[in-house]
Amino acid sequence: TPGTLVVVFIATSDEAVPLLFSNFEHRGVILRLLAIKILIGALVGFILDFSSKSAPDLAKSRIHIKHAHCCDEEKGIVDLVVAAAKHTFGTLVFIFIISVALGVLIEAVGEDNISAFFMGDSFFQPLMTALIGFIPNCASSVFITELYIEGTISFGSAIAGLCTGAGIGLAVLLKENRPAKDNFRIVGVIYVASVIAGLIF
Repeated sequence: TPGTLVVVFIATSDEAVPLLFSNFEHRGVILRLLAIKILIGALVGFILDFSSKSAPDLAKSRIHIKHAHCCDEEKGIVDLVVAAAKHTFGTLVFIFIISVALGVLIEAVGEDNISAFFMGDSFFQPLMTALIGFIPNCASSVFITELYIEGTISFGSAIAGLCTGAGIGLAVLLKENRPAKDNFRIVGVIYVASVIAGLIF
């Protein structure tokens, strides 16, 4: 259902977890982050599916997306392990590149300017990070997590950005699912819920 899909999108954490885990000072944040995202996702998902007042048509609909098997059933365990290892290595390299690039950017532009761009610790910061989270790539979650680690954005703003960061999932939804108005309702629900959560925290 749309609510179930929203739960998955909001609870998805992409590269935020390994990035926080690799930073000793922020390891304690991981469980809190995951718990908050799962709680927000479940709450919003239930509301979306069972509230006929807020979205009567959407609550009754089902998301239909054509899917491709990521793993051939005939592949052996060795092939699956090799594929997983390649993916993990590629992810680590990607995180490293993004982290270095962000470090260079912060040095070149200056932390004060970046903080000003994200509106410091103002009321509007979660609105900005939630928009960045929609970028259909794991780079957005790496970027937001790095900014949180650097102290440029608050924990609440990181929550807002990471709740909207569903990787390429939203891009697939927008491309494959019809009617399009249901997709934009889902995106709107995710954005509003993420911003509210960010403001609360």
